[in-house]
Amino acid sequence: MVPMRGPCDVERRRGHTGDTFARVPAATLTRLHMDPEGPTPAVSDSAVLSELPEQAIEALVAAAGPGSGSTLIAAELRQLGGALGRPHRGAGALAMIDGQFVLFGVAIAATPEMAAQGLTDARRLVEALRPWANGGSYLNFAEEPTDTSRATTPPATPGCSGCGRRWTPTG
Repeated sequence: MVPMRGPCDVERRRGHTGDTFARVPAATLTRLHMDPEGPTPAVSDSAVLSELPEQAIEALVAAAGPGSGSTLIAAELRQLGGALGRPHRGAGALAMIDGQFVLFGVAIAATPEMAAQGLTDARRLVEALRPWANGGSYLNFAEEPTDTSRATTPPATPGCSGCGRRWTPTG
């Protein structure tokens, strides 16, 4: 473990092991986020955010935090920017991600009723943060058919369309 001072260190001393801040072998990276390793029924929605002012945090907490009634098991923000926000020559269809954060809300869908409520809650979360969304898409979180041009960087989109027609002739 990397020596730390602050909230993570205090939690470790209490026996909490939920953080994943440590050097680990590459083979364990698939477990870093602590997602289930087997198939798990879930529903989700996501958005790419251009900014995250205090009002956006308040909207997130109101939509998915304590007292919200949300059934989401996770409402997370993944920070982008840095190298992800700069185009790199020869990077392919996704030379950069144009945004500062990816918003992701997920709920367990063990029954049709849970799926319907979870999807409603995930969409409510995304809608609550819509004022700060840029209209982009992060395809790793896309669970429904989506316009892939919202996730690629021009001029890659025309080339991607050609590949789609070649490999999926029916669209």
